[in-house]
Amino acid sequence: MEGDKPRWLPLESNPSVLTEYIRKIGVSSEWAFRDCLGLSPDLLLMVPRPCFALLFLFPFKNVKKETSGGQQEDPGLGEAKQDKPVSSEVPQGGENQQGGSSNIYFVRQHVKNACGTIAVLHALANNAQALGISSGPLYEFLVNTAHLSAEEKGHSLGKSAAMTRFHEETSKKGSTNSKDYLKTNFHFICFTVIDGFLYELDGSRPSPINHGRSTQDSMLFDAAQIIQTNFIQQNPTELFFSLITLGPALGDELQEKEMLEKTISREEVRPEVLQQLLDLGFPREASIAALQATNNRSQAAIEALLSGSTPAPPPRTDTNPEHISAITSMGFTNEQALQALHQCGDLELAINYLLSQ
Repeated sequence: MEGDKPRWLPLESNPSVLTEYIRKIGVSSEWAFRDCLGLSPDLLLMVPRPCFALLFLFPFKNVKKETSGGQQEDPGLGEAKQDKPVSSEVPQGGENQQGGSSNIYFVRQHVKNACGTIAVLHALANNAQALGISSGPLYEFLVNTAHLSAEEKGHSLGKSAAMTRFHEETSKKGSTNSKDYLKTNFHFICFTVIDGFLYELDGSRPSPINHGRSTQDSMLFDAAQIIQTNFIQQNPTELFFSLITLGPALGDELQEKEMLEKTISREEVRPEVLQQLLDLGFPREASIAALQATNNRSQAAIEALLSGSTPAPPPRTDTNPEHISAITSMGFTNEQALQALHQCGDLELAINYLLSQ
């Protein structure tokens, strides 16, 4: 029955939170999640290498996605419908045809609000050897479920005491409001290269989506093109997109989380909502002021920030040549780039502003 299905608090779309989670389940401190600032080539080149996977967060209910498959079920419900195969290269849908490769570790979502954990699991499991995962709770789970179908893996995740405990510990530390967790409308998916092909791994679908030939070096650029075509261009006014990469740790993820927690009062501003605004490139102090003025309503805060109707620091003029180049590489003119950077004072905010026009 619906009420009997496992239900978790969602993981925040915060690299520090996700990194803390993978530490708990046995991933070496050599690796970490980090924000990706945007989809332009210049910004993708800034991502530390090697990059093993790209996590993409989007508003599930408000986003139209162009694929040849059927509709996904709301990931918060914990069940995904058996829609049509969506592969561009190889067969999909059968237990032994998950993306056409027996090396793909794929999990169907049968735990409510577990899409973030499943996206992380897809990123780690399909790069386990390169990441040196050879012990710990994650390793034991992967070994014990390797022979299972995607459906069985999904049910096993909900029944795993260890994986459930570490997930709950991390999600509670993230300060997610437990009263709001059933209202989660955001969905995580994972892009990674397996056996020379780029796969989109989405637990709400019946099987992986094969997007064609790729390499670890070109993975980010190939995934960026797919995201631009299938998500961004189909939803030009939607601002709630977030990109997180898995790669080398640079030593400052936990410090960033501590700074975030010290900067705000949890009674005044919800950290996970603030992080959404920071992920979009809005300045920290302006974001805090906007959320305080709008009672933590993220969409209202964004509208206030874009309109300048909330208390915020004066706009900063950004004339960094690299930032101008990053914007013009996306097809905008030099004049548009300069105007957006002058108005927004921040590269990511300027890009989001131009894409929303």
